Amino acid sequence: MSKILNRQWLHQILILIVILLAAWLRLWRLSEGPLWLDEAYNAMDALWILETHSLQPFFVDNNGRETMLHYLGAFSMSILGATPFAFRLVAVSIGILTIPLTYRWVVTLFATRPDHRWLALIAATGLGTSFWHVLTSRSGFRTILIPFFVILTTYLFWYGWQNRSLFYFTMAGITLGLSQYTYLSARVLPLVFGLFMLIWSITGKKQSLAHTPIHTMSTSAYSINLKLTQLWPTTFSKASPRIKVISEQRAGWLGLLIMAVVSGVVFLPLGLFFLGDHTAFSMRTSQSFIWNEIARDKIPLTEHLLNALSVFTIPYDLVWGMGIPGRVSFGWLNIGAFWIGLIVTIRNFRQPKYLLLLASLFVLWLPGFLSDIAVHTLRLSGMLPAYYILVSVGLITAASLISKQLHQQHAALWLRFAAFSIALITNGWMTTYDYFTRWVDEPAVHQDLNGPLDDLTRYLITESEDNDILLPFRIYAQPTIRFLLYDEFQEKHSISTVPASNRPLLFVDPKPRLNKRLHHVRSSSFVWLTRDELGRGIAYVSRQPPPPNFALAPMG
Repeated sequence: MSKILNRQWLHQILILIVILLAAWLRLWRLSEGPLWLDEAYNAMDALWILETHSLQPFFVDNNGRETMLHYLGAFSMSILGATPFAFRLVAVSIGILTIPLTYRWVVTLFATRPDHRWLALIAATGLGTSFWHVLTSRSGFRTILIPFFVILTTYLFWYGWQNRSLFYFTMAGITLGLSQYTYLSARVLPLVFGLFMLIWSITGKKQSLAHTPIHTMSTSAYSINLKLTQLWPTTFSKASPRIKVISEQRAGWLGLLIMAVVSGVVFLPLGLFFLGDHTAFSMRTSQSFIWNEIARDKIPLTEHLLNALSVFTIPYDLVWGMGIPGRVSFGWLNIGAFWIGLIVTIRNFRQPKYLLLLASLFVLWLPGFLSDIAVHTLRLSGMLPAYYILVSVGLITAASLISKQLHQQHAALWLRFAAFSIALITNGWMTTYDYFTRWVDEPAVHQDLNGPLDDLTRYLITESEDNDILLPFRIYAQPTIRFLLYDEFQEKHSISTVPASNRPLLFVDPKPRLNKRLHHVRSSSFVWLTRDELGRGIAYVSRQPPPPNFALAPMG
């Protein structure tokens, strides 16, 4: 039976179970729930890209936003229609793809350890069942792209470094450049590799043997690796003349140079945009930079540092918009395992795999420390992969210690399987319960996440079946309302006259201040929602004053 637990096919079945659970957590009831303001902004910009076919590297409105998610959303909505489900499906797909990528990355990172597949299974399980990651996967937020690109870029860098591969360093540069089009906190990602190589060059245990004998490579891999090794003098191993050697330190720094050049080329369109508009680059960081609060004596630096470090101790969700107030963000099991894993990692920091994890965890924690909100679900999403890898290291370490105490043959395998099962069942059940029972149907969540605008839109669609509707443009211009009406009503602009209609006309304002005096409306734009003889919706956007006689139907 113990042999079965160590079979590769069993691990493939188990990771498939993890992926299916992660997919269910992200897809079930996806179209339900209110459309958040930032989601609606992103969705409307994606529709603008779809309609105009404009290549835009950055949107300056709504505090500035990178555009990769918008292009992916435009592609999804071009196929499935302009619906919240179609736009959210992009984030869901990225969130699901991140899980097998995590598994592959951990298997590669810990390839020299006999328990590397168990480490990978637990790390993928932790991220796949994370309430934090599930929440961001189910919404149209750009931050869901960060864990994916962190893992992908780090994986390509590691593989390129270990195999001295010009190809993989180049691919790592491409993904590093693309990451700058995802979310603000991606700007610190290059520091992960720079910090890693700097510390490794000073403290690491240097080795010079390449890991792959040349005679075992394919022709293409052989030529790719030769290109890298020919960039400086190399030697041959005394043990085997068939193994080309190059120092890890030289390979790493050359790889970073290649990544910097390639990522710079990929980043060029966005960089040129920032050169033309300096405020676009710094508008969001200047608003949320913690030094602004410290300079105004609103918070001491030491207090803010302790708040930022609390994400590694017992972080609590504070607001309904990003969690459940009073809920431990990571769960007690993960927190305990993380600290065991962190201690093990610090003790072994001279080994490159552990040093890379520490560099990733620290650098991707910095966006929280440097911002006014120390524990921010969106800004800290980049550190989730490293966090759950350390959780897996902690659980496997605990299993190994217990097996040594038992002094029983094959106990280690069973305990690793038990650690995986506990992580899967505990985290899976807690996230399912917390999200679908405690969070998604909570009235406070509905209120905080623009639920009233969803309710208003449904009211408009229902009333439009029998009535024409007039509403102020300031209401129609709300991104949530405009996006939810997009598929139902075709916009027509710059009309010179009010459309002729025999249907009753309602004026709708969710915050009525008219006191039935129409001159308050005459001075502003309005939108006329009507339907043609076939029932197709039309939204006339005009500055014409409304007619003198219509029913007033304000929404409270």
